Amino acid sequence: MVRVTGKPLGEVWDSLSAEGKASVIRQPNLYMAELETLSGDFYGALWKASSEEIFFHHHTFRNEKIQYGPYFSRQDYNTGLVAALANSRPDQTLSTFDQALAEKLLQLDDKRRPFSHGDLHPNNIIINDDCRITGIVDWESAGFSIPGRDYYEARSRARNKEWAEALSCIFPKDAQVHYELLRELDTALVRYTMI
Repeated sequence: MVRVTGKPLGEVWDSLSAEGKASVIRQPNLYMAELETLSGDFYGALWKASSEEIFFHHHTFRNEKIQYGPYFSRQDYNTGLVAALANSRPDQTLSTFDQALAEKLLQLDDKRRPFSHGDLHPNNIIINDDCRITGIVDWESAGFSIPGRDYYEARSRARNKEWAEALSCIFPKDAQVHYELLRELDTALVRYTMI
């Protein structure tokens, strides 16, 4: 961050004019569109490491860290989501509600694997005094994932209502399609552990 000139957007968002905010909102969609053109042959972190997605980082009842992925097919990725859900349960057994959610997850079939940042929030976007993005930092969660991962993770972490609404302008509509299903999964993953 010390090499990128400017300040984190999160520090200056509230002080920006409406025109400045509009300028900032127009820029990340170009970056997100560019990232989506990069595609991998697996789902997971760089160098074919396990996934760094929020869905695979909730606590389990086995008191051990479980690695998820990398996955080489969408069906395997979906099965990994269901395994994470089961591992979040005290006895690793899915309830009737969980089974219905698992069925929805297993039906997802978009096989694209776009590159995603994984932690896009205002403090990771650096802007200069002219409201130009000079850098996006904190790429440790980056990797190849499902379409919509960046939108889901950005929106789920948005603490500013105005920024949360801006995300719908930053990300294309197809990135927003499964937001509610992913939110349902994320909520279910913490139902017993709250973490």
